[in-house]
Amino acid sequence: MTFTVGAKRRFSNRLALSVSLIAACLTTTSLRAEDWPQWRGIHRDGVWADTGIVESFPDRGLRVTWRVPVRGGFAGPTVAGGRVFILDYEETPGSRTMDGTERLLALDEETGAVLWAQTWPATYRNISWKFANGPRTPPTVDGDRVYVVGAAGMVSCLAVETGETVWQVDTTTDYGATVPAYGVSHAPLVEDDILIVVVGGEPDAKVVGFNKATGEEVWRALEMTSETGYSSPVVIDAGGVRQLIFWHATALVSLNPETGETYWEQEFLNTGGLSIGTPVRSGRYLLISQFRTGSMMMTLDNDRPGARILWKGQSRSELPHLTDGLHAMMSTPIIIDDYLYGVDSYGELRGLDATTGERLWQNDALTPQGRFGTAYFVRNGDRYFVTNDSGQLVIAQFTPDGYQEIDRTPLLEPTLHTRGGASGRWSDRTVLWAHPAFANGHVVARNDREVIRASLVAADYADDTTTTPALTLASDPVTDARTVLEAAANTMGVDNMTSIQYSGTGWIGEVGQNHAPDQDWPRFELTSYTRTIDFDTYSSKEEMVIRQGNYPALGGGTPIRGERQRSVLVSGTRAWDIESDRVIAMPAASERRMLEILLTPQGFLKGALSGNATTLTRNESGEPVTVVSFIALGRYRVHGTITEDNVVRRVQTWLPNPVVGDMYYETIYTEYEDVNGVRFPTRWHQHQDFDDGGQ
Repeated sequence: MTFTVGAKRRFSNRLALSVSLIAACLTTTSLRAEDWPQWRGIHRDGVWADTGIVESFPDRGLRVTWRVPVRGGFAGPTVAGGRVFILDYEETPGSRTMDGTERLLALDEETGAVLWAQTWPATYRNISWKFANGPRTPPTVDGDRVYVVGAAGMVSCLAVETGETVWQVDTTTDYGATVPAYGVSHAPLVEDDILIVVVGGEPDAKVVGFNKATGEEVWRALEMTSETGYSSPVVIDAGGVRQLIFWHATALVSLNPETGETYWEQEFLNTGGLSIGTPVRSGRYLLISQFRTGSMMMTLDNDRPGARILWKGQSRSELPHLTDGLHAMMSTPIIIDDYLYGVDSYGELRGLDATTGERLWQNDALTPQGRFGTAYFVRNGDRYFVTNDSGQLVIAQFTPDGYQEIDRTPLLEPTLHTRGGASGRWSDRTVLWAHPAFANGHVVARNDREVIRASLVAADYADDTTTTPALTLASDPVTDARTVLEAAANTMGVDNMTSIQYSGTGWIGEVGQNHAPDQDWPRFELTSYTRTIDFDTYSSKEEMVIRQGNYPALGGGTPIRGERQRSVLVSGTRAWDIESDRVIAMPAASERRMLEILLTPQGFLKGALSGNATTLTRNESGEPVTVVSFIALGRYRVHGTITEDNVVRRVQTWLPNPVVGDMYYETIYTEYEDVNGVRFPTRWHQHQDFDDGGQ
């Protein structure tokens, strides 16, 4: 058998097994809930991993748990640690120079009660008066600090508990920055001990890394030879390193987030400095899309921090009938497998082939058609919650064949008047241009008058609504999946299983230099291995004893003297290791370790039964099998192969890796035996990145 956390392991002997059963009631995978601490969520990628969410909306609309009055602003809320943070602005009465006050509110997440408020002066005289209504970008919460960038360039670090100002930098006075025409709109980003801010400082401080604790400058990067644009940077793992990806008015740039050093740069000119949407990374793809110049798709190098153009749109117009691909304005597009979907310049929804940029289809139903048409995409499992600029919340799926709308409901009244745009030549319409937060089973949204929190928890509507399947256009595969999964769950004793413990011996291949290209990572003996899993709490404990054993050190990896004891643990979003008497926090490993619970045979069945799984039938090794697929933790596609005798033979997924991009991850389960009345595999083999043939 095989399990791994950054390593390769195999166990070939019989396994001692104990299974905890509760015969009195059926149990299912526990609900998952998470915060929304920054722009576009935990990983800044528009993915919301909560479970137990509605499949369709109740006829009477969403249940609003609270409403709180606020002032003007585009900045969406953030949610962290039981608090909702919201930025707004109020102009000083009688001011002739657009002077006013920006404010950060901290609200109790459950009740909406105001916990504290902090203000600072802000002048909007350099911002186009038609859109000078408030801050643009949401706060970023990191531990006990919340970081804010105001529309006039004030950078503030505040204490989460009290709102007290820890430090502050005025980029206009300290760096000579010029406030752009539509206000400073780049969300601050925390990377380790550095707060990364798009400053626009003269002459060489377009981007600055600050010590997040003190506000002192750590590094500065990029000369001010062009406008900063309005796009928020992201950090990705690619080419073996962490890369800070920033799109400004004339180029897409990759920097070292620790030093500000430039890794690579690709020119991409646009008009009006309107680089707005966030760069989108999916596997090898990296995309940006602009209102008039269209889209540019890059492909990332695997072996070094580099990238090359895969394709670039050729049309240079904002008008839909004159554009060939995707010309997004404020909407950040999405990439699913090898397909690209996004809202174009006047609100039209388009699907493209991500490998070529060829347009596949267009649909006008998602959001009202109008200049600067906008929609915010948030993925939850295999569907998307989309907030359009008329204030509606839509559940939808996007496929190469077209747009599939599942349901929609009113969310919040649009209150911002576009006033015909900056030139006044376009229609005046009211819009909602603030990205909502999706956190802890709820959506938190704001306009210029109020911020609301509404429940999306399915259990909250159990008594007053009947949900419909999310895959309304593909209900047969879902029905077939449940039939297959329930049969396997019955055979493998998963129906009433809440926890499991198993043990064995075998070998492990630690991550390191392999001795030859066709050989495995350096191997060590596992003289003892025990794993305990609690499915209800996403908890797991792996206890192991490792020694060099019969595998000589041939190069790569550090030889082990004697025996080394190690425990690998996860409980929800907390992860840690224990080596000897040392406890080592591993916060970055929590999501992967939770995923690994769902990659066990029992965890796979529980996860697939709780999601909208689909099936296909094919032959493997000369026999028919059913492949069941579902989205785990809201972001990982998992495939499981179930045999005709209703056992799980194989589980596959792909994990992000800084060297290889999407790294293949597979476990094969064989030699099933009857253990205490259930079928259990006594040989597990797992490999990553390549198939070593089960050696």
